[in-house]
Amino acid sequence: MRYSDGPDIVPAGYLAVEMINNRSNILKDYNLELIEGHDGCGNKRSTPVENLLLQNIFYSGKNIVGIAGPRCYTSAAVAGLITAKDGIALVNVHTSSLFNLGNTNLYPYSFGATPSIERFVEAYVALMKLNKWRHVGALFQDDAGSYSVFESLNSKLSQMSGYVMSFSSVITESYLPLDSLQASSARAILISASSNLARMLMCIAYTKGAVFPQYQWTFLYRVPAEFVDIAFKYGGTTFNCSRTNLLQALENSIVITFSFEPNSGDWNKTGISGLTYPQYKQEYARAVQRYSDGFYGPPVRIANTTLWGNPFHDAIWILALALNATDTRLKEYNKSLCDFTYGQPSITLMIQEEISRLDFLGVGGRIVYSNFSRFTPGMVTMWQVISNTLQPLGNFIDDDILQITGQLNNGTILNRQEEKFQLNSVLSVIFLIFSVAAVIFTAVFNVLNIIFRQYESMKAPVIA
Repeated sequence: MRYSDGPDIVPAGYLAVEMINNRSNILKDYNLELIEGHDGCGNKRSTPVENLLLQNIFYSGKNIVGIAGPRCYTSAAVAGLITAKDGIALVNVHTSSLFNLGNTNLYPYSFGATPSIERFVEAYVALMKLNKWRHVGALFQDDAGSYSVFESLNSKLSQMSGYVMSFSSVITESYLPLDSLQASSARAILISASSNLARMLMCIAYTKGAVFPQYQWTFLYRVPAEFVDIAFKYGGTTFNCSRTNLLQALENSIVITFSFEPNSGDWNKTGISGLTYPQYKQEYARAVQRYSDGFYGPPVRIANTTLWGNPFHDAIWILALALNATDTRLKEYNKSLCDFTYGQPSITLMIQEEISRLDFLGVGGRIVYSNFSRFTPGMVTMWQVISNTLQPLGNFIDDDILQITGQLNNGTILNRQEEKFQLNSVLSVIFLIFSVAAVIFTAVFNVLNIIFRQYESMKAPVIA
């Protein structure tokens, strides 16, 4: 069952189902079926996710054993709460990154097929340490995902000696506190906001001169295309700000995103689907064509293909592999997946255990749930705006590996406290120079004075 955000993602799910049903060693006694549904993200006309879930679970007549794909934070959270109810007990593999979904007390049967938003923050902290950005600010829009970014960053900074959150604020279209930001000591600013809100913010930043090198702006987006919408695609004319000015404001800013692809070293390795990643992309393109031709149902126009399909494809595989392992275990007790019933969590707990044991190469990267995590590790990619283009900057793999492959063109941005320290240091050096000069002058004066006195005493008359 899919609760996702559009036809660009669905072909990846159907392709996964096709591949699994064609395999003789995965769920060979069953036929996997994908039931579509819209999770309500960005579509006011769609059925609320809770109603859609309950209708399909109880009234579809299908033996639904798992949910895959809620992407929006709110939809994934609602799905996680519903599937945890005593009368349902259903595994939910979402493609959201809200790290709160890792709370096993609230969402006991939820797993993410993507990295957590916390990985963004870990990558940003690594950049802070590399560049010694000691006084940072955070601006975030009023939603659960953005607020969780602030919570995570604030928590990490509280454990880091010498690093502080100098300014933080919620931002809305009617409240963009640039004056308050400029009055603070924060110089490295982390932004978690929609592309529309970010454009408004940076247009104001341009008019106030709050741009590089006075400020180092860093944006968080799940895919680079979301950031590109800020200026490269739409510009800033809506906000009385020319595209040229907006691009000037964004120059040297940094963008942190998920790759949603395997590490470059794994591209030519055979993944769980039996294909290398380039081969999978070719198959995905064919699936997109079949979907738009009506092969899976009424023809649907594909606006564009994105990387959003990769984690959804992996979510289907996560469920299928866990179901396959669970079915093998059940056969030891003369049972099968057909014995699954809602409200009886014993089989669901088995599926949950098998998901926790998975370790395979998916099309979105390595799938493994280590250290009791409910999210995949994934890889974070970093970009920098150089000469009006988004240039690769590097990758963040884990706490100890920050690969800077591009030129980190961040100049000599300093925190205001560091500027004061430099000013005080310069004054100290000047004072020291004058002090040394005074000591030398005094010493020379005393020597000359002694010589002069000796000379005068030689000329004085001798009194008998």
